[in-house]
Amino acid sequence: TKTNVFVESQTIRYAVNPDSFKEDLEKTKNEIHDIYGNIIKEVNDK
Repeated sequence: TKTNVFVESQTIRYAVNPDSFKEDLEKTKNEIHDIYGNIIKEVNDK
């Protein structure tokens, strides 16, 4: 039996270097928090 599996390079990079995943995840969480804050500010200013 043969199974073809496609794995993105980013997935492999994170599997090899989990600290990189943690850093990128933290950056993403901060960006989402900033965007959320800006949306709330815009809504409250109107």
